[in-house]
Amino acid sequence: MILEVFIEGIKLDLFEDETVTITQGVQDVKDISKIFADFSQSFNVPASKKNNAIFKNYYNADIDNGFDARTRKNSTINVNTLPFKQGKMQLNGVKIKNNLAASYSITFFGDVIKVKDLIGDDKLNTLDWLSNFDHSYTGATVLEGLQTGLDFTVGGVSYPRAVIYPLISYQKQYFYNSNASAPDLMGEAVNISYLTDRDSGVSIDDLKPAIKLSLIVKAINEKYGFKFVGGFFDSALFNEIYVNLNKSTEKLSNGFVEVETETSTTPTKDDIRRGSVLYSATVTPKTEFQNIGYKIRLSINGVVLYENPKLIFGTITAGALIKNQDLTGEAVTKFDVLTEEAFEFDANTNLTYQFLGSNPESLGNYPNTYSDQSISLDTNILNELKDIETYKFLVSLFKTFNLIVQPFGDDILVEDLQTWYSEGKIIDITEYIDTTEKQVDKGVIFNKIDFKFKESQQILADVFKQSNNRTYGNNELTLYTDSTETEKLDGETLDIESIFENPINERLLDLTNNTNTNILYCPYINRDLQSISGEPFMFFGVSQSVASNPIGYKGSASTYQEIDTSVIMPSHTRQIGVESFGLNFESEFNEFTGNLNQDTIYTRNYADYISDIFSDKRRNYNYTGILPISLLNALKLNDRLIIGNTRYIINTIKSNLTNREDELELINDIYDAPLASDISNNSVIIPDFNTYESQAISDSAEYIGITGQFPALVDTGDGTSWITLNPFDGGVPIFTFNYSLSENNGSAERSAQIKITDGLNNPTLTIVQNF
Repeated sequence: MILEVFIEGIKLDLFEDETVTITQGVQDVKDISKIFADFSQSFNVPASKKNNAIFKNYYNADIDNGFDARTRKNSTINVNTLPFKQGKMQLNGVKIKNNLAASYSITFFGDVIKVKDLIGDDKLNTLDWLSNFDHSYTGATVLEGLQTGLDFTVGGVSYPRAVIYPLISYQKQYFYNSNASAPDLMGEAVNISYLTDRDSGVSIDDLKPAIKLSLIVKAINEKYGFKFVGGFFDSALFNEIYVNLNKSTEKLSNGFVEVETETSTTPTKDDIRRGSVLYSATVTPKTEFQNIGYKIRLSINGVVLYENPKLIFGTITAGALIKNQDLTGEAVTKFDVLTEEAFEFDANTNLTYQFLGSNPESLGNYPNTYSDQSISLDTNILNELKDIETYKFLVSLFKTFNLIVQPFGDDILVEDLQTWYSEGKIIDITEYIDTTEKQVDKGVIFNKIDFKFKESQQILADVFKQSNNRTYGNNELTLYTDSTETEKLDGETLDIESIFENPINERLLDLTNNTNTNILYCPYINRDLQSISGEPFMFFGVSQSVASNPIGYKGSASTYQEIDTSVIMPSHTRQIGVESFGLNFESEFNEFTGNLNQDTIYTRNYADYISDIFSDKRRNYNYTGILPISLLNALKLNDRLIIGNTRYIINTIKSNLTNREDELELINDIYDAPLASDISNNSVIIPDFNTYESQAISDSAEYIGITGQFPALVDTGDGTSWITLNPFDGGVPIFTFNYSLSENNGSAERSAQIKITDGLNNPTLTIVQNF
């Protein structure tokens, strides 16, 4: 056995008797929330002249520009001169004997670890590619985002509805009353029903943007130079999920700038406050902004004392007066400028304390000057992203949707667990395994598995928790010893927690007649009807007609208009009016239809795997054997292995590359399907391509999908008479079909396809026969 280890392309010297062991695993049975990469046990290499040069005599700390053991280096392990594994190598330390270096301890890590290496502790707001989706923050733009979404083109690629302004209110609670005499306000709540002479509605101040979740993943790819491949991130479903942008409780910068906030102690004279405080401000627009209207707002101690009711133009001085006896020892003065367009200006302020008496006496002026002030009406996507580490964001996505992460050439394969298993092969390895001895253990028992979203302070989510003693959308699975459910199994608890929270949406009634409207919105405020800034949350942005329930929209303080077409609304379900895939772990009642929606993250991405874990038929098996290097190198962890008459799925394969022995930790495959959902939303033919020599031959392929499907021959130009489909059972979701090829006596290769038109992937098997 020839074993070679390379660091940065340079081959290391190895001990002849050193054991190098590689363990391959994806998801450990002990914790399904773990994400595994290939790794090795630490092993030693000699402190030879060559290795000393590679590691730059690391044991000598006095050497300048020495080997940096803080970072992992690109590495390759070859077996019999063929590449076996690529990844990273880390120097752990040096063993010293008799004051001389004897050996270096190193550890090999698989390729997936490079995700963490590259990202480090970076946060989402460093994903500069997302700046391509910045946009003007005006009444017209927000209205477009609310009605149809904002389209962008980046690098020649179109991104339709990349950013939306869904009907999520971050400032107000809404109600709907179409009665002409209904009030605009009901306490703190706003009537959003449109009437010509009404002035209330959905305000631009209430709304914030949301961006497609897939674009954040794309931005990670762009920043760090790797590419996620696989069906999950490319799926239409994932590309319809949005995440809200709500970094703080503050409104977006809708033509607003806080020019000054000052705190000072009010003076006294003879301990009698008889005077007043005058606070004034002057605004001087820059030359090219003389025709832009603006407002001045002046406040003292949180009380607005002056705000001009209409837009003003040109240079203006305004003042606010408060009696000194109304102050309590401090004066907090605040000066704001508001506008509906981009605006640049200079400003001066002055705070004057005066005492009134027979001889009025001024006690001081306190002026300030502010030059080159500007108001931008752009929405900066990076500024609105929550303060979340990028790696933690990715890991949460992987856990939420039960995704597999694996090296795939220079790319990184990301796939949901069921689909990943469904794409594996079935390989009989009986001849390479020692079947005379094996260890059979019970499966690791969980007595409770909790799927959790972050707790939300949102008013409806809070009420739901108080009423139901659980968080909306969470799924708590408990396993008992018998059907009476009085005693839990003796086992472990597993928590799978998402970084996302999960607020609840509300379908509005028309209070005129207490009938349902078509309006679904999210009041993202707390029980005290105050704005909150919690964790981000996922939702589908669904376009819904409001023709029968028109909405009023306030794009600015001076504009009010009707929306009677469509509005993008937040929805847990992919389709708002019917039961469809929903972004909950638990089955919950559809907020729009009122029906129980049972198509959840859990049922699609976890149910089969969890039922396997809970099954009383589950066993863990440990075998030893020696797999051929060619097979070991080609083996994928989603392949199913047959030993004797039993089929297994792989948990780990631990391979001693030096002395050649393989230890296999396997789990009995107790399903007819390879852990694919019984209600499949994916279909494949395995393999999807086969090449044959000219001789007559029979072969088979496997279909994984849905029941009632039958393969058919497709002529690609060479006819199909040379292929015969043999009888098969197409009445099950997984079946094997056999086919035969006659001898090719012609002078050219020929090809054809076998296709299953199932309305899912319509998978095909392409067959090529040489001459």
